[in-house]
Amino acid sequence: MRRRNKREYRFVSVVCFVLAIVFMTSSLLKSINIHSFSMEVEEYIGLYLSAFMQGYGRACAIMVCVMEMTVGLLALKTRYHLVANAMFATMMTFFVYLTGVNYLYPTIFGSIESCGCFGELIHFSPQASFIKSGCFPWDCLDMGCTRRGIGT
Repeated sequence: MRRRNKREYRFVSVVCFVLAIVFMTSSLLKSINIHSFSMEVEEYIGLYLSAFMQGYGRACAIMVCVMEMTVGLLALKTRYHLVANAMFATMMTFFVYLTGVNYLYPTIFGSIESCGCFGELIHFSPQASFIKSGCFPWDCLDMGCTRRGIGT
């Protein structure tokens, strides 16, 4: 296996830093108005997830905010890049599923118009949310494949 050069290492570090900032910003903006984000989560739970989760919207919203902030902070520390990358990939896979179902298979009542990705600050349409969520897993995959031979 060949050693990675500095340019590849720098690229992966920048991608990891950008993803960390995006996740921490998203978490912070959602937690500013946790009530509206929990209502958004309740909508998603009611339309696309299991019925036994009804009533746990606030707990799920808080858990999402905490997980996003934790992943963002872990990604800033190079020692935890592999853990952060696995958590990035897991969370982004779930977000791609959720936004894809919302965009591609709307219910009888229609799709949820605002994804709540960045709280109340930035509103994405279902299509834009799906495209955004579809781009980030490629970055995670690139980080995971490139980081293996770096030796950090």
